Amino acid sequence: MQIREIPLHKADQLTAFYNEEFAQVPFAFPLDSQAFLQGVRYHEDRDTPYQDLDGERLYSASSEDEILAVAHVARWRSLSEEASNRISRTGIPSLPKTMGVLRFFHCRRDCADAGHAVLATAEDYLQGMGLSQIRASGYYGYRFHRFCHGVFPDCLDYVLGLLRQRGYEISYGKQLMHRTLTPPADFGPERLALKQHPLPSRGTSSSWRFDAYLMGEKAGQTAVQPLDHFCPNPEARDHFYLNWFGIEEHLRGQGLGTDLLAQALANRIAAGFRHALLYVDQDNAIAQRLYRRAGFTPAGIDYMLYKPG
Repeated sequence: MQIREIPLHKADQLTAFYNEEFAQVPFAFPLDSQAFLQGVRYHEDRDTPYQDLDGERLYSASSEDEILAVAHVARWRSLSEEASNRISRTGIPSLPKTMGVLRFFHCRRDCADAGHAVLATAEDYLQGMGLSQIRASGYYGYRFHRFCHGVFPDCLDYVLGLLRQRGYEISYGKQLMHRTLTPPADFGPERLALKQHPLPSRGTSSSWRFDAYLMGEKAGQTAVQPLDHFCPNPEARDHFYLNWFGIEEHLRGQGLGTDLLAQALANRIAAGFRHALLYVDQDNAIAQRLYRRAGFTPAGIDYMLYKPG
């Protein structure tokens, strides 16, 4: 087995490995080499690298030219409020000024030795920079992978198990939920007035923020993004991701969340979308009930992990 470093500008060498290994993971669409390289190198919303990451290293473990495992790490620096929010404080006792980030890790099933070896190499590199705390992986994942969350799906339980063996702790889980959308979009009377605001988008359709008003008062907000904003695959074009969703606290309990969700879904059906996806915190039972009533069903749990110093 050989451990080697892959230059970031040659990360497209891993395209076939990713497509093969994630073929059975829900909503992980295959990519061509150009889209893979851009998704590895660039920011979620901009075709520029993350300014708060440096010292990136991409390692692979291979045997007879077959890639068995991959680990991609970087140093994170707290340069701005956006950087602090993106790293995700959840599950971290205190946020340091710098820490290690595991942007991506995967190994083939039954190749645990390769997984341990490549991860040990990556961790040794971070420790050589004085970084003992590692987030796996905040919102610095590859932008095509799990909507840039970089989380670890429960269907890849052996990968989670390997990380736990190496001292990583689960900081939280997110329930991925899905609904198939079928026209016509008749969700009943509309109590809320929606104002649409365009958001940056690379997809074939626009991304939007919807501000909801009840009798002139701001009642809530949600945002939708076409899935090909993250993953430029034709199969993803009729899927959208509900990026955030909320009702003003003093207006909760009146069914306005149900109304806002219904109107957002109706809007996307009219725009030609046929699949809706969202994340909800694993322990947020109230929100999960709302989404289930709206026809969403669980599609797996994705986990974020953290290795204490």
